[in-house]
Parts: sequence; structure tokens; C-alpha cells
Amino acid sequence: RKSPASQMVVTGHRSQSVASSMTHLETFASSKEQQSSEQENMNPELRDLFEEGPNETAVDTALRYLNYVSFTLITLNTIYMGIRVDRRAAALQHDKESPHDT
Repeated sequence: RKSPASQMVVTGHRSQSVASSMTHLETFASSKEQQSSEQENMNPELRDLFEEGPNETAVDTALRYLNYVSFTLITLNTIYMGIRVDRRAAALQHDKESPHDT
């Protein structure tokens, strides 16, 4: 069991930690407020661009899906090749004929 003095020290460290966290949160909040006020003062055309967010064209969408398909095929091929190598290495260790790919 901790003594009251040691509990006060632990409590003191916790309150310092909480105070430090609060300071970081306040700094973050004030920087966000500053950014939002800067965006309000921007050129109206730029503000509209930032408010809408990124626009994805049909080509961008197609390329994104192509990237997903390519990643999947490469991953499956890597797994397949790993299994083939593992089977052949096991056959070589036991002086057996290499298994045929089926």
C-alpha cells in the first residue's frame, strides 16, 4: 500500500500530465481556429474549390479500380509462387521428384 506522501507525488505527476495535455489541446484548437479564419479570408474561387473537396474523374476512378485489381492479382501470384517454392524445396530435401503443378 502506498503512503499518502507517495500518493500525492503520483497525483501531482498526473495533474501535470493532464495540464500538459490540456495545453496541447488548446494549442491545437487555436491553430484550427486560425486556419478556418484564414480560409474565410481566401479568394472566393479558392474557397469554393476547398469546400467542394477533390473531384474524381471517370479516368481516376478506373485507374483506382485497376490499382485494386492489380494489387489483388500480384498478392495472389506471390502466395501461389511461395507455395510452389515450398513444395519443391520439401521434395528436394526428401530426394523426391518435384511435384507436378496441378
